[in-house]
Amino acid sequence: MQPRLLLLLPTVLSASCQTSEGLVFQSGTSRSSFSAGWDASEVEDSGSATEVTTLQASAQTGAFLNSTMEIGLDLDYFDQEDGNSNSNSMGIALYGRYWFQQKGNARAWAEASAGYANIDLDGDSDGGLSWSGSAGISQFLTPSTALEASLRYANNSYDLASGPLEITSTSLLLGYAIFY
Repeated sequence: MQPRLLLLLPTVLSASCQTSEGLVFQSGTSRSSFSAGWDASEVEDSGSATEVTTLQASAQTGAFLNSTMEIGLDLDYFDQEDGNSNSNSMGIALYGRYWFQQKGNARAWAEASAGYANIDLDGDSDGGLSWSGSAGISQFLTPSTALEASLRYANNSYDLASGPLEITSTSLLLGYAIFY
């Protein structure tokens, strides 16, 4: 079975699951989540561009400032291989998430983050700035759990010994969140 088909499984299952209205967001409500996905990336390295496929995982924990604004910490990992090289990256970022609805079983949101990421590309490593923007939806299964789907655009810049490296990616992430 192709890994991309596995990403469709939570989507299909969520359509058949019982849904809930979820928590009413208020100041102090917390959220923790884990998400993963595959993405199509374009890597620019010394003037040439290469298309690669990337496995990405993200863990977030945050707290609501009010009924629509959440801030928190985002930990990211990705493993990228294009046939000629292999790279691994870990990053940490601060994020802000705006929720368009405070109640309901499906709630849309937009998110922005900025932080630091470290990359290891075939033994050459460096740290650099990273930023991303996301849009998504959370489908509540119980009052305190939800399936999340998001589309994320990310940019990471590095200055490796072999030259500057910029990685931009567009990812579809599927995840599971707990609100408390």
